[in-house]
Amino acid sequence: MTSDEVLNLINQGESETLEFKLRLPDTLLLAKQISAFANTQGGVLIFGVGDDGKIAGIDNLKLTYQVLEQAEKRITPAIKLKPDTISLNGKKVVIVKIEKGNLSPYFAGKQAFQRKNMDIIPLTGDNLYKDIQGRATTTDEIMKEVKRLTAVFEQLNNEVLTSKNWRSKIADWVLGGIIGALISLALAMFLGQN
Repeated sequence: MTSDEVLNLINQGESETLEFKLRLPDTLLLAKQISAFANTQGGVLIFGVGDDGKIAGIDNLKLTYQVLEQAEKRITPAIKLKPDTISLNGKKVVIVKIEKGNLSPYFAGKQAFQRKNMDIIPLTGDNLYKDIQGRATTTDEIMKEVKRLTAVFEQLNNEVLTSKNWRSKIADWVLGGIIGALISLALAMFLGQN
């Protein structure tokens, strides 16, 4: 992105697809934000800018890139970020563009999130269903989606069985239930096409 493009984004203000970060959040919160963008419309994170659009810049670019890399590692399936550094008014800002993923749900810390307005909320089955319905239109694509979601469900079940934390188990069971429901819906779509 050019500096003019970034300034235009900043002038638009934060939205469902644009968020400013004055300070670096912890890696889990950042992973949740990135995965939420990937699970919905995609979006842009700009580090070094306040919520009011004031450009403060980043003091430690190396740390910013390290935190982004750590957050990226906490997202499953993998998302490859390509952060960019731009100088605005003599101050460095970091821009990260997150594409809408084609393998949703994307998990951060064993949970899946979505953007709604400017909030990060748990991913709903309805949103995931619409996403799958939009990309799986043939019988073969539906079957690939069912197979992929089954593998995700099995992985979550294995993590639940090895987990000692009851809160983690509850979150995984709820998410597993959502995925199970989506598999059922995908099968219903498949059977409806025949």
